[in-house]
Amino acid sequence: MTESLGKFDPVLTGSYNYSDNSNPALIDTTTDLRGATSVTQTDTYDLNVGGVLPWGMTYRLGGNSTNARGTFNAYTDNFATFAGVSGSQPLLRNFGFGPTLASIRIAQANRSISEWQFRQAVIDTVTRVIFTYNDLNFALANLRSAIRSRELAAQLLAENEKRFKVGAMSEYDVTSARSRVASREEGILFAERHALHYRLRIGRVPGGSIPGFFRGGGFFISGAASLGLAASATKSNCKSIETQMGVLSAFSGLNSRLTAAARAGQMNSG
Repeated sequence: MTESLGKFDPVLTGSYNYSDNSNPALIDTTTDLRGATSVTQTDTYDLNVGGVLPWGMTYRLGGNSTNARGTFNAYTDNFATFAGVSGSQPLLRNFGFGPTLASIRIAQANRSISEWQFRQAVIDTVTRVIFTYNDLNFALANLRSAIRSRELAAQLLAENEKRFKVGAMSEYDVTSARSRVASREEGILFAERHALHYRLRIGRVPGGSIPGFFRGGGFFISGAASLGLAASATKSNCKSIETQMGVLSAFSGLNSRLTAAARAGQMNSG
């Protein structure tokens, strides 16, 4: 936009040119002698301020001076000076405000397009960040649920073993409980895998911060002794996620305001 408006700024220019022209004389056929060489030296000075007006007229204010000397005047300085104002106004093509201001209108449209592209980029980025954190929060909730399910299955297995020892339950019931425990452990592995996947996605989003539960490498759950530690770490991590989601709610408000502004701009342009 500034560049397009700059075409109407006056321009100060100055120049100096020097020329030396030598023209040897022809040999006189009568005397067989060559005459003196004709030499012309010219100095040209030019200084002016010029520009273009919004309706297409070009103007020039300034002056120039030419000093021509040589053998024709015994190298005596002979200055010819002009100072004044000159202008040129097209009458057909490039006449009026329309053609001259076309570049400014195009620059204004391009600036408006750039502003809306920036707003769209902000909206897309904020939306992507919110979705990524929501996916991570869901993956952690799913992991907590899988760990809790594994704990309940382990408690049921322990109770069934006690009953089997006193003869109150068959060996089939104990085997079924062990099968359910193994199935819950598989669910924990799948939930852990999904949580690790979204951990990597958090690291790729703009401004994304990896929760403390995942920093320092991956985590793997093996054995009942690790379940309590993983459960407590997951609960503390959820508090961190809730805090970060609170920060993202501010970005969500910005997203809503930009969307409303975009709709208002479309209504105004329509």
